[in-house]
Amino acid sequence: MLNTSPQPSEPMFIAEKSKSIWPVILITVVITALLVGGGVYALQTISANKKIKNLEKEIKTLQDQIGQKTDNNQQDKNKQDDLSSWQTYRNETYGFEIKFPSGWFIYNDLAGSIFLQPDKEIESKIPGPHANSLELKTVDKGGQDFNTYINNFYGDIKFVKQSVTLGGQKGYLSYSVCEGVGCGSHAWFVEYNNKFYILKVILGDGEVYQKIVNTLKLFKPTVNDPTANWQTYHNEELWFEFKYPNEFLVSKEYKNCFFISNEDKSGNFCIIIWDKKLDPNNIISIYGPIESKNIEEIIIADNVTSYNYSEIDAGHKTLKTVIPKNNKTVELSFGDCVSEECKTTPYFNISNYKPQIISTFKFTDPTDNWQIYRNDEYGFEFKYPKEYFLNDASTNELISFDSEGPGAGLNIEIKKESLSNKINEFKQTEQNLITKTFNEKKWTIFYHKGEGTVTGSWYTAVTQLDNKNIIIITLNRSGTEELFNQILSTFKFIE
Repeated sequence: MLNTSPQPSEPMFIAEKSKSIWPVILITVVITALLVGGGVYALQTISANKKIKNLEKEIKTLQDQIGQKTDNNQQDKNKQDDLSSWQTYRNETYGFEIKFPSGWFIYNDLAGSIFLQPDKEIESKIPGPHANSLELKTVDKGGQDFNTYINNFYGDIKFVKQSVTLGGQKGYLSYSVCEGVGCGSHAWFVEYNNKFYILKVILGDGEVYQKIVNTLKLFKPTVNDPTANWQTYHNEELWFEFKYPNEFLVSKEYKNCFFISNEDKSGNFCIIIWDKKLDPNNIISIYGPIESKNIEEIIIADNVTSYNYSEIDAGHKTLKTVIPKNNKTVELSFGDCVSEECKTTPYFNISNYKPQIISTFKFTDPTDNWQIYRNDEYGFEFKYPKEYFLNDASTNELISFDSEGPGAGLNIEIKKESLSNKINEFKQTEQNLITKTFNEKKWTIFYHKGEGTVTGSWYTAVTQLDNKNIIIITLNRSGTEELFNQILSTFKFIE
């Protein structure tokens, strides 16, 4: 009998076979994915670790660099704090010494001036030469008032100042009150040894500059005075003197004038006596009145007041110093050539010598080389010119000094008489009686002029000598009012 049951077909067989292989494929895919993903992850991890290590290395390098810079900065600060490592600059000519940090640069562009700065000077560098520096300069006082100099230093700029001690001397710290670059910067001023010392900061570390300023020392210069070997000019009309350089030559054309080399192309220095009293508010030059704003009052040697101004014409610039003396005026004139010719040929401005010449100017005492007469019986003494000689016939009560023979000279008479009676007697014959005080002693003085065959001038003065006596002094014929006053100024009354 035939088996009629259905038989499985080929498709059925395949279906059963496919069903059995899918798990294998799935497992294979998963394993492959895991392998690939793990590899990628491993590669990414390796790469990330490498980057981390590189970053750590870079961080370490930066930390080392920062640490090194910090150490360097600290070392620099330590060097600044440790003054023992600082350098020292000493100027024997201008009498100062100052310290500054090691490694800094020093520049000496002008005599008596230096710049101390942390960086080397580079030409054309902005903001300008020596901008980040401490400048120390010296200025000859030349009779200038200290506070006036500081005021002129700032000009129209407002500033404030406070008292400080610099180099062992009293001075000032000041700073400008304004807007812009350089405003608010500090400056220190101190006066010593007839000089002004100025320390000025424009830009830079104020703290370190203050430390530098604190190291300043001032001392007497060990070098000789540059004017020590100069020649001395004496004037016996107004009794003054000053020194001038040896290379100055006396002008053959102009009285009391000097020049340096070629008289036509050189500047000139002249001394002129005005026969009038100086009015500083009304100074008139050959070109007209000088405006008061262009006149500078300066105190020169021996506390003498002088006035400075300048004149300019076609080819010359003249700096003038005028000094009052009684009813006359001394003019010191320094003329420089400023023409085109002088700009193209070797030429020296004679006014460069002005500060040193003015610093030596002084009025002299004409009685320094006079002789002394002393009267112990009546208790007085005085000086008289060396050209006068004591007459042999003189007594303690009547003393005569002759200068040009009998009748010309000086007479001193002691009388037992009332001072008021003597003055009244003078008033009967003399109209112009005046009083003057010399050495705290008041004298009554009159002057009269000779007539006819009796020529010359007479000056007479009287004062109380003691409780009983008066003293009468007469300068006969050959004297002058100035000489008479000089004699009276030397009188001393001895107790």
